[in-house]
Parts: sequence; C-alpha cells; structure tokens
Amino acid sequence: MRALRHAGLSDRGRVRGRNEDRWAADAERGLFVVSDGIGGARAGELASEIVVEALPALIFKRLSGLENPAGPEGGERVTAALAELSDELREESAGKLGLEGMGATSPSR
Repeated sequence: MRALRHAGLSDRGRVRGRNEDRWAADAERGLFVVSDGIGGARAGELASEIVVEALPALIFKRLSGLENPAGPEGGERVTAALAELSDELREESAGKLGLEGMGATSPSR
C-alpha cells in the first residue's frame, strides 16, 4: 500500500480581517476535515476549531464496528456525527455572550 501524502493551505481572503479556516488530517485512517467559520458570525474561528478537533472522534466512534464504512450506512453515521456536533455546539453556545449564534461550515452529503 502506498502512503497517502497530504498538505493544507488556507487564506483569509479579501473580505475578512482574520482567517477562520481550520483543517485536520488523519491520513492513517483516511479522514480529512475542513471547516470555515461563518464569516461575520460570532466566534466563527472558535466554531471551526471545535469542528476539526471534535468531529474526528465522533466519526470514528459512530463508524466503530461497521463492516463497510464506505457504504450507505457509513454515510448515514457520518451525517449523524455532524448533527450531534451541531446540536452540542448550539447547546453549549446558547446564552453565552459572544458565542450565541456561532457557526462553521461542515461537509455535507
């Protein structure tokens, strides 16, 4: 088996003053996560950081024991992990000054 090589590059763009992009890679297990804080939303950089730190563990937990993670059930479980993280972020940020309404992009099927 050949080793999988990867790299990441990000740019804040021309509109925002700070870069809210975050990414993580687990090449051994074949997982790559890219998230971008929603521009203009509160704490977008924090939301995207939480996504790349927390999502891999949720995905691997949900895929554990699944015979074919690349099959339809694997996709459903990844979608469930995304929903779980979204709910957790919403609950944790509700009512907290500077965090309420924070958001980040995430992959979709």
